[in-house]
Amino acid sequence: MPEPHSFSIKSLKLDIKGDVTMSYDVIRPLCGALSHLSPLKVDISCPPESLYYQDGTVTPYGSEIRICIAESTDILQLLAKLVQQCSIARSVYIEAPASYFSTYYLELGNWKSFSPLRYLRFHNCDGLTEEQVNRFAMSLLVDEADMNLQSLEFTSCRNISEDFLLNLGDVIGGKLKWSR
Repeated sequence: MPEPHSFSIKSLKLDIKGDVTMSYDVIRPLCGALSHLSPLKVDISCPPESLYYQDGTVTPYGSEIRICIAESTDILQLLAKLVQQCSIARSVYIEAPASYFSTYYLELGNWKSFSPLRYLRFHNCDGLTEEQVNRFAMSLLVDEADMNLQSLEFTSCRNISEDFLLNLGDVIGGKLKWSR
């Protein structure tokens, strides 16, 4: 059996639709087989359950990762696992309208594991609140001086106002970007 991530490819795109049963019966074994690939770019659209292997590790692996999730999920938990298990991730783009940041991961986050990230973008993440975004951004860009993050971006996140982002940008500086 080949080693995980031993076959380099340019990109991998998965668009998975189905229920939880399909996720366990079909998708996880498929992702197990795909774990031998090492794409530069990963674009995955799926139910949250499909993002994890049976041992709890995260499926996406690449230097640029785009994840689209329609169902409610803790994207901070997903992101924390992703950066811990995918050391080559440099850019992560998340589109998850029903997503949220759990208080548990906001309080106990291992922010040092986020240091390889250069670009982090949240798009249409309507479940995020200003309080969650403030704690997350401050942890990544103010409290941790050795972070390599060059851009933290929020686009079209309905519950995050432009006034809030302007004020947060005054504290954080030019690394914070947004658009409506």
